[in-house]
Amino acid sequence: MSGFHYKSNLLDDPYETPEETCERAVRRINAYRPELESMGWSIEALAAAVKFPAEQVRACLERELPIDWDVILDRIENAIEREHHRRYVEAEMPVMTPVVKAILKTADDVKEDGAIGLVIGDSGTGKTQGIKAIRLTHANVAVVTVASSLVKPVPFLNEIRRQLRGVNYCGVREPEIFLTLRDHLPQACGLLVIDEAHLLKESRATLRCLIDLFNATGVPQLWIGTGDLERYLNRRDGIYDPTEQIRSRIQHRVDLRELVASASGLVTLEQVKKIASKTAPGVRFDAQSIVKLHALANLEREGALRLVETTIKTSVRIAKAANLPGVNGQIIDMATKSSAATRVRTRTTAPASRDDRLDMNATQQGPVVQETEAPARRSKVG
Repeated sequence: MSGFHYKSNLLDDPYETPEETCERAVRRINAYRPELESMGWSIEALAAAVKFPAEQVRACLERELPIDWDVILDRIENAIEREHHRRYVEAEMPVMTPVVKAILKTADDVKEDGAIGLVIGDSGTGKTQGIKAIRLTHANVAVVTVASSLVKPVPFLNEIRRQLRGVNYCGVREPEIFLTLRDHLPQACGLLVIDEAHLLKESRATLRCLIDLFNATGVPQLWIGTGDLERYLNRRDGIYDPTEQIRSRIQHRVDLRELVASASGLVTLEQVKKIASKTAPGVRFDAQSIVKLHALANLEREGALRLVETTIKTSVRIAKAANLPGVNGQIIDMATKSSAATRVRTRTTAPASRDDRLDMNATQQGPVVQETEAPARRSKVG
């Protein structure tokens, strides 16, 4: 084995002999033995993961060095990393509700077609959980969350650049930032997700920058936000259509409001149980509490997953304060009241023009009634 160069990152001392390198590598692998046992991996399962005969893997771990000891140790480390990643994804993956499944499918379609997609839905329906699922299931995803201070082109493009790995340039002018993204985005990103995209209606220039970036790079984009963005894109100003070019680039559209209002968009009892176990691990919820949470998740068929999570957290605090072993239906009722579960959503269609908005405001305000108060009468002093 003299003169063998071990290519793994285990070799950081060039003066080590191969035997010393292997000894250090075996010590590192043996440090994983308790974790491998907790994973339930036997020598046979580990050999199947690294695609080597079990006799060679056992000989390598027992310091009886086979010829391919370096390849075996390298594959063992890779197998452990893959198992760590699999368990992390399994632990962090949100519950596959109909909303999360719809967002994931839209992301798959957009990435496959190389297009722009639009997902709209009310606040609290599960859009954030869908974005989290996209992060865990897709490689090279850049998620940009729009804020009020990022709606202008320069800060928004710099935020996209900040989400890309290996692109450290930060420009001060829009053209140079755009050229940097044009050169680096296809290599650093396979899908660009824009969260809170409805805030971009404040800047048509930023929307045009996104379209120009798509035309220049071909990197698929997924815009996720509320219905305000769609109403903005569909508005008209007489015969002038200012957003036609932007709207024509959107090839995939999903309205989560229609989904949660249908029978296929209802959250099941089993999904509510998983949400409760992920939100409050180790806390016991009885059958009545799950039924009440299920009713809350399908409240008015509008989708209220964020409200369910808030209610679960509040109920856990109430149960701990009362020294109760678990959460029951009565605690859910108390938590529901404290988390303002009863809500009324009013949806109004955006008017087509400024005159329509003025007319609507005048209608909502109603007639102005002028009240005149009679002057006070002076009392006579006898």
